[in-house]
Amino acid sequence: MSYLQISYIKSLLSVIGYEQKVLDAAANAAADYQRSNPNASDDQVLQWAKRFAIHYSRILERNCVLTPAMLGFRGHLYGQK
Repeated sequence: MSYLQISYIKSLLSVIGYEQKVLDAAANAAADYQRSNPNASDDQVLQWAKRFAIHYSRILERNCVLTPAMLGFRGHLYGQK
């Protein structure tokens, strides 16, 4: 995965409010996914990164690692108020 693709994934996920540690982990996961699935389209890789970011943020939330701002955003993401 090129630096440009990694930057693109991080910028798309950062727009929806993920913290830097989640962005880095999601970009690394997307790079691993693309290496193991070389025929995957860019959209498939991005969807993998989004799913990973959601899953990873849930793990961090359970372990009380996320900030209150991120917790508030996550509630918005899942339609909670």
